[in-house]
Amino acid sequence: MNFLRWLRSSGMWPRLMMAAGNFAFAGLCLWAAYAIYHGQLL
Repeated sequence: MNFLRWLRSSGMWPRLMMAAGNFAFAGLCLWAAYAIYHGQLL
């Protein structure tokens, strides 16, 4: 729990969330491109 408190008190929390969001978005784009390439989405 101390680690979470430190994350929030230091300015790293928003940057970490942004990185996680970017990672998820990239994964989603990769999955969509893969699905379209294999004709599962169309």
